[in-house]
Amino acid sequence: MKKFLVSICGALLSVSSPAATLNVVQVAEPALECVFNPNCTNSIDSNASAFSLPGTTGTGFLRNQVVKGRSGAPAAGLYGYLYQIDLTGLSPTNGIQTPCFTNSLLCLTNLVAMSTNGVVCRTNIVGGTNLIACVTNVTPATNVVFCYSTTVPGTNIVQCLTNSTGNFICFTNVFPDTNISLCVTARFPERRFISCLTNNVGGSEVVRCRTNNGPVFSFVFDCLTNTVPCPGFAPCVSALSINFGNTVSNVDLNGSGTNGNQAFVLSTGGTGSQGPTSITQNGSVITLRFDPPICAGSASYYVGLLSRDGPETTRVALTTTDSSNVAVRARGPRSAGVSTVSCDFIGLQQAIAALSLTDLVGSDDTTRLQRQFSLLQTVNKAILQMQTGNFDDAEDTITDIHKRVGGDSDNNWVRGAAAQQIDTLANALRNCLNHSDDNEDDD
Repeated sequence: MKKFLVSICGALLSVSSPAATLNVVQVAEPALECVFNPNCTNSIDSNASAFSLPGTTGTGFLRNQVVKGRSGAPAAGLYGYLYQIDLTGLSPTNGIQTPCFTNSLLCLTNLVAMSTNGVVCRTNIVGGTNLIACVTNVTPATNVVFCYSTTVPGTNIVQCLTNSTGNFICFTNVFPDTNISLCVTARFPERRFISCLTNNVGGSEVVRCRTNNGPVFSFVFDCLTNTVPCPGFAPCVSALSINFGNTVSNVDLNGSGTNGNQAFVLSTGGTGSQGPTSITQNGSVITLRFDPPICAGSASYYVGLLSRDGPETTRVALTTTDSSNVAVRARGPRSAGVSTVSCDFIGLQQAIAALSLTDLVGSDDTTRLQRQFSLLQTVNKAILQMQTGNFDDAEDTITDIHKRVGGDSDNNWVRGAAAQQIDTLANALRNCLNHSDDNEDDD
């Protein structure tokens, strides 16, 4: 049944727009300062959001800087947004700083025994010789089993829509790692292979026959290696995602005389020791990926993007190597027509995603998984409504979830303590949305 859920997720991914890879340039701090101010001195708005990771002690930070381009500078009128993942304040509880990954190896060996009859007969006749050589190979019936284990990594599914004002609105679903194993048994019947050859040579009549019976063994190997984090080790941060919007690429960021770069890495003169391996954009969401990931005791370089829009507080998602998400706050470009008020849906999403088949009500496993997926889609609908300022609609949508977990017991989709947990989270969100609507009306 897990395979069914993965198939649904794959279908969603296949219809979403492909992510575009951004052009990235390495910059030095002195040169970057001159991009925003002709005097090469800048007033920078700096802030940091604290977070923790399991298996560690201390505090990590997402550091964020915002700088405005001044008149006469290459980036005049633009805003630069810089982000750094700083885990230098974290230490693994097991005392080991080096990230650990292990290979999960699955091998199957089939020992196939084959008997071979080697028969050689030689007849020599005066005036000519008939040399007859015959070999019979017997392969007995055998079963050969092939197993394949496929690891579907934890993934963030980003869905984006366009609202009435023409802006992209995106929301993210997080699905954990899934292992799918498939085994096939092939039955091979007994087979006999006979090969004969006759040669005519001169000589006397001599008949010699010899039969050799000997076993022949064949080894069939089928192995697959999966790289997974070592159990008990602190997770590292492998990606950063932010709803950024459109970037600006018509600025010479490193003094090379060329434009077209959409992102920059402050690799000289700043702090940190590692840049992203790729920066991609899907709709309005920009994702920085790190391989190897950023682990406790280390920090990334500052990574920057340019925008025409001024700053506001937004949410940034940090993806870890144990496929969980850490939500933190940072400054990002202001999105016209999108409310800055936000209620936290992550707890409700995670509670629904963690439901087991025994928590769900349905006539069969397929029905139960479909209902779980429908609940997740209902949460996503409410997030989109909130982000577009439709708080009443979002509250009504969350009420639909309440009806499925805390309403009429005959129509509930979830049972027991899991239903109570989801209903509690849904009611808290309804209160948040109601309060946010009141605040918007006051404004």
